[in-house]
Amino acid sequence: MTAPSNLGHEPVLVSEIMEHFGDLTGKVVLDATFGLGGHTRVFAKSVGVNGRVIALEADPESIAHAKAQHEFPENVMILNGNFQDLSQILSSHGIKSVDRILMDLGISSWQLEHSGRGFSFNDPEVLDMRVDPNLPHPAWWYAKTLGEKNLRRALERVGERYAPRISSAVSGFVRGPVSAQALAGEVGRVAPQRGKLHPATKLFLALRLLTNNEEPNLETALEGAHKVLACNGIVAVVSFHSLEDRIVKLASRTSGWKALTKKPIVPPDAEITRNPRARSARLRVIQKECIS
Repeated sequence: MTAPSNLGHEPVLVSEIMEHFGDLTGKVVLDATFGLGGHTRVFAKSVGVNGRVIALEADPESIAHAKAQHEFPENVMILNGNFQDLSQILSSHGIKSVDRILMDLGISSWQLEHSGRGFSFNDPEVLDMRVDPNLPHPAWWYAKTLGEKNLRRALERVGERYAPRISSAVSGFVRGPVSAQALAGEVGRVAPQRGKLHPATKLFLALRLLTNNEEPNLETALEGAHKVLACNGIVAVVSFHSLEDRIVKLASRTSGWKALTKKPIVPPDAEITRNPRARSARLRVIQKECIS
């Protein structure tokens, strides 16, 4: 199945997700991380007129851009909310259960390039990185307040080889609001380029994880997914770094879940060639076990 494009953003691993979801005709699907709606539009066609797609998105600007670009059919309900609250949100709309859930944990191309929130190293905008604008603190605040020791630990968690020198430089450099471009430049001053990987890559990842509370949110979202899934319901999670993938892997080994993928599924070469940002994507699929 060909994935629809959205404002330069191509949803990843569409064929692989659909293969594990099976026939969706008449089913209720939750796209827990709507983004720009690429996966949602695929699901909307697959469930048919008797099915339903509920889409959650924490970023109201993403919703607005997606709706401006595409007209979504009547069987799609788009809601502004964080996927960590999925069970409460569904309950508040009278939805008791769903058959399939997708969690795509990536940042969209629009957010990276056009949101003005400092996700990209080249952004002259302030380093904000909040997907949900209602979150209390922007990324620069964490860079300023964590302190060198805690920032080093955060960098070590994401596998930054030069964590000591980067944490030292950042702690001395960030005294208030700073642009993404300026911070990336400071990191480039103290850490070497490694191939095509920008020296600030893992710093930006660590700050984004902290700013958006991403790991705890994923754990809570998986707990909520188990509550709302119908018997034998399926969750597909697309992660983009090892910390997220590990959370899903551990969840699949707990009571009430069954792993449908022994190892994470990676995009085929053709997809990576067409969409280089898919290269880090990893798909795990888990199923809710029924209690007889």
